[in-house]
Amino acid sequence: MQAANLSLSVAATFEGARDAAHSVRGFLDALSVLPREAALLELAVAESLNNIIEHASCDPRSSVDLHVDAQGDRLRMVVVDEGLRNDPDGLNNFMSRPDAAHDGSSGLGIALIRRIMDLVYYARQQHRNVLTMVARVNGQR
Repeated sequence: MQAANLSLSVAATFEGARDAAHSVRGFLDALSVLPREAALLELAVAESLNNIIEHASCDPRSSVDLHVDAQGDRLRMVVVDEGLRNDPDGLNNFMSRPDAAHDGSSGLGIALIRRIMDLVYYARQQHRNVLTMVARVNGQR
């Protein structure tokens, strides 16, 4: 896969999440990412943005930033919002478990994202939530 990147800012709404996921899918298709993998990565983006909108109490007039970097067989997606702070240690501990699944302490969306991605990491930086998701693509997992 050729090196490429995509950066966009969408409204912190479910419509914005849909638009961002659609843009990511077009980006992945243009890079010839395998269709099944592209669909799963599109789902991971949609779930991450839906979680932000549903749980981070973002003002709908605010925006969510999405940055996607493709390099070789590696794809890195970073989602940034100004919503409520999450517990970094608790969330990262949950997401680092290779068997992460819905266990009642976290939602289905996080478990789904973790199953799709190779690495998921949350941080709070300069009063913003930063979710980083990394996956190998085109059969390299």
